[in-house]
Amino acid sequence: MPSRRKFIIGSVGISTALAGCTGVVDRAIEETNSGSSSGTNSDSDTGSSLDNPENRRDLVETYNGAIGSANEGTGARSEGINAQSNEEHSTSVSRFESAEAAFAAAAEQFADALTLAFQIDHQGAIDACKDGNEYGRTMESAMSIAGSSSEAAEMGAINEANKMLNDAKEMESEAQQLNILDTKRIAEMLDVERQGGF
Repeated sequence: MPSRRKFIIGSVGISTALAGCTGVVDRAIEETNSGSSSGTNSDSDTGSSLDNPENRRDLVETYNGAIGSANEGTGARSEGINAQSNEEHSTSVSRFESAEAAFAAAAEQFADALTLAFQIDHQGAIDACKDGNEYGRTMESAMSIAGSSSEAAEMGAINEANKMLNDAKEMESEAQQLNILDTKRIAEMLDVERQGGF
């Protein structure tokens, strides 16, 4: 039987999954069509009647909230990895569950931002929010699997734990390929300023 140490060494390298956002995009399009419609614009176009400073600011603030949730998920993930490395499996499971919830919240916030991006008809923002939603869903799934790997390790099922851990690593690696823009870049793209910055 593989040693517990072998499992722990493998756990340290957890990195991020691709989850499709087709349903989110369809929902955003439907919500936008129920309001106003126009042609697809470039990064700084203002063709939509809903493209106004208030909606742009709402989009940036919503996106910023998503980034905050994703950062919470990243922190909880790191704590989960540390606990896993120290064979504190119950703690590890708890922290991975917290990370999963945070990434799920991030995905929903990115989806809300995507709806706003469609409303103002801004292609750059649409692309960024799609990537953000996909990243959040991918990381949510990866953290669920990572938590299950810790549960399996706690029960002594090391082979199963390692398999799940490898699955989580693959998902994280795919997520890291996505181009997640920071809030400052989104604000610049939409010509939105906030006192103190983002």
